[in-house]
Amino acid sequence: DLFTSDVLSKFLVAYHQHIESIIKNWWHDSASNIRLSQEQAVILAGIMMPEFKKAGEWFVTGNEAITIQLTRQFNSDGVHNEFDPSYHLGAVADFYNIYKVAQLNGKLGEFPSDYTEYLRNAAKFIMDITYPDYSMDNINDTRSSRMSKSVLTRNLRQYSEMFPDDEELKWFAYEGKYGTRPQSTLITYPTSGYYIMRNGWLSSSTMLI
Repeated sequence: DLFTSDVLSKFLVAYHQHIESIIKNWWHDSASNIRLSQEQAVILAGIMMPEFKKAGEWFVTGNEAITIQLTRQFNSDGVHNEFDPSYHLGAVADFYNIYKVAQLNGKLGEFPSDYTEYLRNAAKFIMDITYPDYSMDNINDTRSSRMSKSVLTRNLRQYSEMFPDDEELKWFAYEGKYGTRPQSTLITYPTSGYYIMRNGWLSSSTMLI
């Protein structure tokens, strides 16, 4: 009863103004996670608010920006450009959320055909630096207390959804219930400087980053 037509009108006006303000005032660092969040807001507005006259324009603007960000946010080895696992997790989640909203609204065909492929190494990175007990190290600004097992497995299962052909990712995402156990014991991300050594993938295994 409280959400009247007057409230709805005010909300829609404010929403429109907000998106237009973002486009006119992009964050200065085009490779930052802040800029990615802005561009995510614009493309989602273009998909989810087709009633607006500018929705098509917002979608084109956001789509072009997000396509560029696929290579700008991540280094050539797939690690986020700020070298921080928590920011990395957030960036992949942004791209995943855009992917899901586009899929549910019949817009996925307007995205680059290799949209998800750009994220494959980024998804594998989270798997590779997660300990056998599904914990995360305190690397850069990452705080392990915020990277709980439930947070990590939820994200890993989203990655597995994007890459259903990756049996190793599926195995790790679902704690060995499905897929194939990974065999790699030395994994390198040389551009970003991450090197992972482990003697196995079981809960009893030892691992060093």
